[in-house]
Amino acid sequence: DASLLTITNLTGAILPDSVSLLPATNGNLAEYLFCHPTTSTSRQGAWDDATATLTLKLCGDKTLESGTDYVFAFVITNPAAGRESPAVGVEATGSQIQIAPASMDKDDTILLGISAGSNPLKVVVPEFTTQDIGQRTPISAVTNLMTITLESSVSLLATHA
Repeated sequence: DASLLTITNLTGAILPDSVSLLPATNGNLAEYLFCHPTTSTSRQGAWDDATATLTLKLCGDKTLESGTDYVFAFVITNPAAGRESPAVGVEATGSQIQIAPASMDKDDTILLGISAGSNPLKVVVPEFTTQDIGQRTPISAVTNLMTITLESSVSLLATHA
């Protein structure tokens, strides 16, 4: 039997049925270790929307060595509604080795001004929390100073990738 790695509780993520695995910094080429569990296509995993799980098969000639960090990435689309980060887990199954389900650690880093915004699938709907306008004078035919006050629920950058 093949060794399978399952990432669980990616609740709210929007993904295609076949998910491309991408390289990550200091990843030890982890994306090349895995294949799609049914098609065996290299650098791909299988998404199950009903269970919110991503399943990866260890490719036939590959080994996930103990004591080595393996890092890879994949692209999702966030849900439209705001939400807190779910408890994402990981487990491994195979004919010789079983690794019990475990919660994945989160780093709780502020991202775009959002507390714990780096946590997976924490979603904030951008909005103005304050949007005020006022003027210095209502008198006709005189110079007037308009004052605008804005506060956003997220940090606005010159460009967003």
